[in-house]
Amino acid sequence: MITLLNTPELVTDNVLYKINKLIEHIQFLKCKYPEDREAHKHFEWTINELNIIRNLVLYSPRFGWTTVQREMDRIYKVDPTTTGYKLILDFKSTDNPRRPKIKGLISKK
Repeated sequence: MITLLNTPELVTDNVLYKINKLIEHIQFLKCKYPEDREAHKHFEWTINELNIIRNLVLYSPRFGWTTVQREMDRIYKVDPTTTGYKLILDFKSTDNPRRPKIKGLISKK
């Protein structure tokens, strides 16, 4: 169950669900207090901030490590005798690449 809860799609869906519920509740509060201008300013500000968070969840600017992880999982399913992976990540194309080595042992212990 732990691995199921840690899948990126479920985390993203859960965060988006919570954001939508918060926005729905704020919209309800706006209708409940239609005359309170200061509250409406705060409600609008909160909705805008939640929309920024939603965009960060949907369009992460970070490197797609989950894509790499899915490919590693796929390869392991095809060949469970796999003992490791060699990743070569280039930031630009060049005839003499300069790639520092990052070596590590990832174990279950």
